[in-house]
Amino acid sequence: MVKTKHHRLATCRNGGVPYNGEIFGIPNVIKLPEKKHNDFHQLFPDTHPVEIAKVLNDSYIDPHYVMVAIPRHKSREVEKLLKQIL
Repeated sequence: MVKTKHHRLATCRNGGVPYNGEIFGIPNVIKLPEKKHNDFHQLFPDTHPVEIAKVLNDSYIDPHYVMVAIPRHKSREVEKLLKQIL
């Protein structure tokens, strides 16, 4: 299986140098199977995470659920709020 490098923060969104390493301690560049990598870019060419979540919600996610894209620096705050309501 051929694997290719995928930037989680796209290079076109300033995810190249210096972000070829880690962001918030998470690797920005990962290796994906070539087909999955190509499929992702086919579905989401240069798409912001909020827009990706919208497409997934509108077309793919079980209607009983909603997927949201939350900036990582806000995730703990949102996690606390979710624990209160779930």
